[in-house]
Amino acid sequence: MTAWPFLFKQNPIEGIDLFHPEVLIPQWNETYAALPIGKIMEHRFRDALLASRRYELVSHGLQIQGEDRTLGELDFLIRDLEDRQVWHIEFVYKFYIYRQELGSDRYDPWIGPGLKDRLIYKLDKLTRQQFPILHSTECRTLLEPLGLDVDRIKQGLAFCAELFLPLGIDEIPEGLDTRCIQGRWYDEGHEPESYSILDRKSDWIRPLSILSYHGRTKSIEESLLEKGHVMIREESGQKSFILRNQYRVNT
Repeated sequence: MTAWPFLFKQNPIEGIDLFHPEVLIPQWNETYAALPIGKIMEHRFRDALLASRRYELVSHGLQIQGEDRTLGELDFLIRDLEDRQVWHIEFVYKFYIYRQELGSDRYDPWIGPGLKDRLIYKLDKLTRQQFPILHSTECRTLLEPLGLDVDRIKQGLAFCAELFLPLGIDEIPEGLDTRCIQGRWYDEGHEPESYSILDRKSDWIRPLSILSYHGRTKSIEESLLEKGHVMIREESGQKSFILRNQYRVNT
């Protein structure tokens, strides 16, 4: 088991605390493998909290309903058993590559390998949509019968990320944790001697100890034609992204 790759060393959202509990990533659970990566890791984070003696899980994935639509959900409501404080925690697990052309601010250059899911967009959504849900009338109405006072609930961010840097860049902006650096990304044409193509997204996070190093059924070029990006894993365990040359960032 390893520590969670919490991205931020400084709060990126005003009024929201960083929530970095001293819990480890639990053992792999194959029953989660069919879920999207974010949901797999959310379930594993829940399992880590349940295994902790410090935290009590009040709810997970609590949906907040409006009159005609779902407003959103609270990822986690937990109680710290040391001080009895109740927390609303939003959990995030992302993969980002560094694209310097996207801007000079510390959060600007980070974008998903699909070149759509930018860090600054996620922080904006958390700020404008996800955290404010706690103080909605609908949420208050839902939590009050449970004996929970919304105004006494603290809000925390557990934002995990795996970061991939291009050749020539070895440092990341101040305020981000270097322990999140997992590997490199390359333009097409890069091909190490021995590697596996990780076609299934669940393999991106599957532990190396249970990830079979399989023979390749397609080439990197074939994978790039399908998706524009591909993750490979070398026998050493090193992970890398390769991007198609014509694959451009939409700014």
